[in-house]
Amino acid sequence: MTSDKPTLQVVLSAQRARAILGQCADSPLDATPSRAEIASALTSLGQAEYPPAKLDLLRKTFASAKIQQDALLMTPAQAERTLVQRTRRAKPKPDAEMTDGALTVASLDALPEGAWVACARWLAEQAGYVVEENPLLQREASLAWQAREVGDDGRNAVVCALRLPPGALLLDSDLRHFQTIAENERGASLMVLTPAEATTGARLLARELSARLLDRDDLARLLASLATEFARERAQTRDDRTARAKAAASARKKILAALIAADELAKAPRLPKRATGRPAVKKAYEQASEANRFASQALVAWETLVTEWNATFAERAARDGSLELLADAPVWTELGARADHLKKPLLDALRAGARTPGDGDLGYGAWRQALGEELAARCSAILWRATLVDPSHWTNFDQAVNDNAAREASLADNAAIHAAARAARAQTSLKERAGT
Repeated sequence: MTSDKPTLQVVLSAQRARAILGQCADSPLDATPSRAEIASALTSLGQAEYPPAKLDLLRKTFASAKIQQDALLMTPAQAERTLVQRTRRAKPKPDAEMTDGALTVASLDALPEGAWVACARWLAEQAGYVVEENPLLQREASLAWQAREVGDDGRNAVVCALRLPPGALLLDSDLRHFQTIAENERGASLMVLTPAEATTGARLLARELSARLLDRDDLARLLASLATEFARERAQTRDDRTARAKAAASARKKILAALIAADELAKAPRLPKRATGRPAVKKAYEQASEANRFASQALVAWETLVTEWNATFAERAARDGSLELLADAPVWTELGARADHLKKPLLDALRAGARTPGDGDLGYGAWRQALGEELAARCSAILWRATLVDPSHWTNFDQAVNDNAAREASLADNAAIHAAARAARAQTSLKERAGT
């Protein structure tokens, strides 16, 4: 199917609109089309070459057609569509502006009034202005704010916004109205934004007034660049979070490796060897007490480490349902290194305790059993707390956080408290009977 060709007058107006905003913008308002303009228009319409005499006749025909006035009422997009002819109509492209639910220039037309006011102010800020919160003017479709251009030397500005009915164009008269508002603010520049298309006349006036004009096409480019920037920042943020989660998972692996080994040692069966007689009981008591003292010191360090570990994660899910990582990769690297450093002292102390007799006379057996249960419970509590968060599942908070671990840690704490109380009572009895 062939497209409907525009008339020669429409093509001449489109050429003039292009010229006005190009290098030939100094044409007089009522200038008659030149011979070259008419020849170019005829060529674009597929007409044969006309002799100079006929071209001059056509010039006189269009002298009163107000080519330039029509050009001023045309938008740049309309002019380009007129001048770019195709023998076949291109297949209509899908409305990319309305995809993915993103804020686009097409969706600006459908915003409720309150949302449009807030959005217009936000658009001005994205365009490089610091905008006052309360409008200087808010009447029907017209908005105006006092503002300042971003930068140390940013000059004062008046930011205006105009939302017109669908299909309506921004005219030079609209721009003159906003200019009168800007003139009341001494030394202020003018910026106008609108989801409507601006006519060539409006763009020409904006240039004459040194005003900044953002019409539909400009806003579409601005929103597209913001969407691209957002996507790029989101990807960069995700990459950063992935790298941090990887560092956290590596630290967790080291922490768990040490604590699982300690938990297994603490829960291992007691040595069947029995301390018999006062001298043997006293010796076994001193060895077990010393091993317990070193193990307790190591466990305090581990409790501190695990507390710091859990503090690197938020207690509540982020807005996107993910686990919020509160530290940078070096922090987790340092925690992993500390876990490696603290592993040996704890395991050495537990092994030393495991080599002491597991039973004995004079109340040693009861004390030794309670002591072992206390250490095992403390190791278990720390291990459960270390398993509270698994950063490898950071994209899903519910999968990353093990609520059962907190309950088990609390139960282990209670068990440690009760075992410590039994150990204290047994120790008192042991000292009285063994004279230690």
